[in-house]
Amino acid sequence: MKFTTSLLLATLAVATPAALLRAQAVPSTISQAAGSEQTVEPIFWPKEGRPKLNVSSFYTDFDGIDVPMIQLQVDSLNVLLSNRKTLRARGSNSYRYSGELTDSRLPGVSLGLSVFKVDEFLPDLSDQSWNAYKAGLAAELPNAEIVLDNSNIGQAITPYVFGEQFRQIVYEQATPKAIVKRREIFAFVNSRLLVFTVSGTKAAVDQNWTSIEHLISEMSRS
Repeated sequence: MKFTTSLLLATLAVATPAALLRAQAVPSTISQAAGSEQTVEPIFWPKEGRPKLNVSSFYTDFDGIDVPMIQLQVDSLNVLLSNRKTLRARGSNSYRYSGELTDSRLPGVSLGLSVFKVDEFLPDLSDQSWNAYKAGLAAELPNAEIVLDNSNIGQAITPYVFGEQFRQIVYEQATPKAIVKRREIFAFVNSRLLVFTVSGTKAAVDQNWTSIEHLISEMSRS
């Protein structure tokens, strides 16, 4: 069984603003980013609720030491990670997610997990599919500002998502109380589309950026 110990998280660094923008330049709003994609058929996030997240705990032997682990099971996908005391896994009230992770070490941030069958959402991670999704975002959130839109396809970009190719988009939206930030990471894992969604205020997401990447990279499949 593949296992990455949580001791890695003890040395996490805080991302700088420059690190957050180490991607291609992007237009200022989702509607502008859609641009030429306006002629494609938009793809929207499905409104149907996601399969329920099941959480279980167990111990595994690591060099003679019993290490607490947590298993997150959604549909046919099983995810393992270290079960440190600060971590909480729960179901979600949002139709978008099967469940959410929070950690007192990452205040103000939640990590949503969503699993889709191939015919439920994006069929693949091609430019055509990605542009169609951005066109859907432009219709739903025309005033949101994209701050990052990239992929590890053909290049080395974090985070590590089970060794799979991924695309990610990060956008911000002003509200009366704060700027809300969402980071969405799409990858196909075990023939399912897995989406990690990092949500919180801009300040919270920016402050915990690198720590969130390490949390995702720490996960393994069973």
